Amino acid sequence: MFTVIYKFKVIPDKTEQFINNWEELTKLIYEYEGSYGSRLHRIDDVNFLAYAQWPSKEIWQNSGKNLPETATNYSQQMKAACESSSTDFELEVVSDLLALDAHRTKDDNPKVTGIGGVFFKGKDPEKLKQWYADNLGLNTDQYGTMFSSRNLINPKDINYLQWSIFSADTSYFKPSNQAYMINYRVQDLEGLVEKLKQNGVTIVDTLETYDYGKFIHILDSEGNKIELWEPIDQTFKID
Repeated sequence: MFTVIYKFKVIPDKTEQFINNWEELTKLIYEYEGSYGSRLHRIDDVNFLAYAQWPSKEIWQNSGKNLPETATNYSQQMKAACESSSTDFELEVVSDLLALDAHRTKDDNPKVTGIGGVFFKGKDPEKLKQWYADNLGLNTDQYGTMFSSRNLINPKDINYLQWSIFSADTSYFKPSNQAYMINYRVQDLEGLVEKLKQNGVTIVDTLETYDYGKFIHILDSEGNKIELWEPIDQTFKID
């Protein structure tokens, strides 16, 4: 990881102009140039300090070529609000013990955000679960096992993935004939369902709501059944 620290001296009556344009430009740099985002700090009424994080020095040095035209206006407006600006430090991270939320443009578009579950059939589910427990260390129960991970965007949040084995004659995967089904985590499931209907996607059932989230099932273009889940992760607790 590579960090760059900038210093700005802002014209007293143009603080709002500076901050607004800094925010919009930083969002575009994150979206189009692959930065990890930036934070802006106020030193006093006119002096500000910002640090930006990048995957590497090379990516930072080569940035700027992919920005849309609107970035130029934001940059010009930001510079016009400053008496001076400087790049004070270029720092290579050698040890990172700071938990940071990477700056990301808020994205509320209905879409899949990750994998929520892996389900497959077994001739003897209980025996097969025991095999995974004995040989691969899975802590299985009647449902299978649940994996937990930190959310990349909001590290304080825990996300969960359910791994389950179903009997060979289960009807849960129908109308698909496959021996597996993938559950995808979704943001704004209702919005996504409307989008899928407009695209002519086959909706297998109706949206159902439980205390741990909303569910619906669809078929992909080859007839594979997909489970879509808008989760409420707070309902799960793994010690």
